[in-house]
Amino acid sequence: MSSLKGHLLVAVPKLCDPNFFRTVSILVEHTEKGALGLVLNRLSPVTIKEVWEQVRKSACGLDARVHLGGPCEGYLTALHTNATLADSEVLPGLHFSQTPRRLERLVSRQEQPIRFFLGFAGWGSGQLESELGEGSWLTAPAGPEDVFRDHDDFWVEAFRRLAGPGVARLLNLAHVPADPSAN
Repeated sequence: MSSLKGHLLVAVPKLCDPNFFRTVSILVEHTEKGALGLVLNRLSPVTIKEVWEQVRKSACGLDARVHLGGPCEGYLTALHTNATLADSEVLPGLHFSQTPRRLERLVSRQEQPIRFFLGFAGWGSGQLESELGEGSWLTAPAGPEDVFRDHDDFWVEAFRRLAGPGVARLLNLAHVPADPSAN
């Protein structure tokens, strides 16, 4: 098994599971025991400041919205670029934190770029490999710029980039313009 840690998972259009429909996720961990990912293009209605006030007594000066990391319930986590506050490295220049002490330092420093997540996407042993074999996901190495980019049209752009010339056929479109906003 080749690990896909640090790779994007882009849901194909036929993946109708509402938890993953038109999602772009990053794999934070991927071993023979399973995989853990975070959905990058789903925002929650709450801010990190609102969440932080519920779980900690320390101050939080950040007002960014929290991302919905996936359908599995979990603690607050973060993807960021500060290696000194990392629980693990996802890929060079991108780090994952989940321990309260590190998260507290991240919210108090108001460092950018950073993304906070509630929940996660999880796959048991062999489950993700099975879904990949069924063609449910497209994969590609990720970069920090994928994690910290704007969310508007992220799935469309990622899918188009990975699907290549066959994207129009997969989406049942007669033509895919280079710039759909020009229509």
